[in-house]
Amino acid sequence: MLAVEPWSRLDTSSNILNIAAIDNIDTKDKTFQYGNIFDAVRATAHATVQMIFQFQRPELDSLDNESIENQDLFGISFVMEKLQTKVNKIFNQLICEGSEFGIENIDAAIRENINSAFFIGTPNVVILEPRKAPSENKHVHEAVDMFLDDFGYTENGTLNLVCDEAIYHRMKNYKSEEQTVCCILGQWHTNKAMCSALIAAFSGYRLFGLATQLGIKFLDKFAKIADYRSTFRVLEYIWVAVGVAIHQYIQEKIFLLLGIRMANFDLQMHSLMAFALLFPATQKYRYAESVAQFLSDFQSNLQFLQDLRSVPSINLTQKGHFLGYDKFIETYGVKFLKENMTEFAGGQVVNKKLRSVKSCLEALWELINELKLAFNSQQPEFYTLFGETTQLTNKGYQQMFASYKKGINRLNNIVEQDIYKTTPQVKKGRCIPDIIPMNVTKTKKRVKETNNAIIEIVNDPLQATELRSTSQKKCATHTTTDAEEEILKELEEYQHSSVLPADIVKN
Repeated sequence: MLAVEPWSRLDTSSNILNIAAIDNIDTKDKTFQYGNIFDAVRATAHATVQMIFQFQRPELDSLDNESIENQDLFGISFVMEKLQTKVNKIFNQLICEGSEFGIENIDAAIRENINSAFFIGTPNVVILEPRKAPSENKHVHEAVDMFLDDFGYTENGTLNLVCDEAIYHRMKNYKSEEQTVCCILGQWHTNKAMCSALIAAFSGYRLFGLATQLGIKFLDKFAKIADYRSTFRVLEYIWVAVGVAIHQYIQEKIFLLLGIRMANFDLQMHSLMAFALLFPATQKYRYAESVAQFLSDFQSNLQFLQDLRSVPSINLTQKGHFLGYDKFIETYGVKFLKENMTEFAGGQVVNKKLRSVKSCLEALWELINELKLAFNSQQPEFYTLFGETTQLTNKGYQQMFASYKKGINRLNNIVEQDIYKTTPQVKKGRCIPDIIPMNVTKTKKRVKETNNAIIEIVNDPLQATELRSTSQKKCATHTTTDAEEEILKELEEYQHSSVLPADIVKN
């Protein structure tokens, strides 16, 4: 391993487009040290993984060369409006066919309406020597400088670098006389943050109730995105269910990941422009800053935009299936390194039985039918499907509708104050959320207490009343009167005395 020279595999010929990527890798001991395992922590080690993707620079005649110099950076663009119109037609066509359909049918129909970058060839992928853990700015900057040592040059003095939001934030103060770094916000990590923002934004509008109807039992894990793939799948099911129910009701979002899978950077960019407004509204201010910086870079550096349009995603596994760069380095790069450092047990292949597929389809259409019943009820906000919610009120609706326009203003302020520095920086009020999320843990605790109280009353109403009165007496506090306060003040003067005066004791 020590004799390996990874930089020898780099292609230094002309007409090569290089996309660098760095990420954190952590490893831990296979077992605990000898002793009490409850008192010992397995040793861990962190490092910065460096990879390079080298593409033959393609001809760009087939690309849409429209500039975004004069476009608004945030909000729903004409690209998203056109795609939304196509999606509405797809829903209507599938509903008119009369048979039950699932996510796969909608996904396939949408893919037919998205142009994919099939001109992308298979890249030359090289895993370079790891560096120190990216726990400090200087460690990240040193890792980026080492690309110069590996390459000996960077094309036009520019390095395209893919990284997650944490490293992206540390690269703000990076300066080098030898190269300019264009940071690319990792698509996979951004998509995960978008899922988190969606859950926070709509949690108070009974999103958890819809998830429960689909069979989700651990809502706290769902809210924290313990498993990204499962969380995204649930949100996709909810999106389909709500979309079908609304279109059916009239007759009688999820575009970023599609842009990654279809290698369409325009779709990725415009979906991020439309979605970014939810980041400040849900207190994800670090992501709001990073996304604002990322999108504003395209207006000031058109070559950077053209490079990403050329190679928006990477494909090494199967035809027509593309991955984000950060997803690739997480799935294959880190896995490869860990396989070669420690013993590795191959993952189990999950058998996708017909029964499980059927149950998912049944759960989807049960939710669609429940939503249709709720839409047709006189007071849908009081329907059982929307129980245990906090924001299904006039005030909650107004906050949701106003948050989008407020988000545009807040992101534009970030661009003007922090990026272009054309106006004075004002940080007061930046982290105030426009939408109030619902806490799953507190809600579950409140529901449990309510259910226990109901059980007590049903079993023994008299005993339940006595218990409540007793608990109220225990919690009661005494308010000190003016006369008592005067006595206490006199007592304080003699607090160090062994004997108190008789008149004080008598009173």
